[in-house]
Amino acid sequence: MSLITSIISGAIQIAQLFFGKKDDSGGQSVNLSSVLLTIAQNLMTAIPQAIQFGSLDTKEKFDDFLEAFDAFTGMEATAINVIKDMPPEKAEVFFDSIKEAARVYGYHLLKVEGYYL
Repeated sequence: MSLITSIISGAIQIAQLFFGKKDDSGGQSVNLSSVLLTIAQNLMTAIPQAIQFGSLDTKEKFDDFLEAFDAFTGMEATAINVIKDMPPEKAEVFFDSIKEAARVYGYHLLKVEGYYL
């Protein structure tokens, strides 16, 4: 679970650093699309490392990881509201799409039948 929270919080920090603009009050304003893109990129980059070094070396363990990711995103009661400007139902659709892309990529790396080329 700490991998998931670090991916999401890291994405926000990176987006603030590179894409953030100062608002009228002097605070940092972040471009939402930059945060979403960074979250997706960080998750996809972490998948091979999680499989290789994080003992997610079976389909079942990887599925557990994806369910933990789902629990931290979208409309779940345990979700982290990191994208405050996005309604929860929109966040659910976005993160479900990311989760499905991660599933296909992870299954490919794990050579699950039907996902490995």
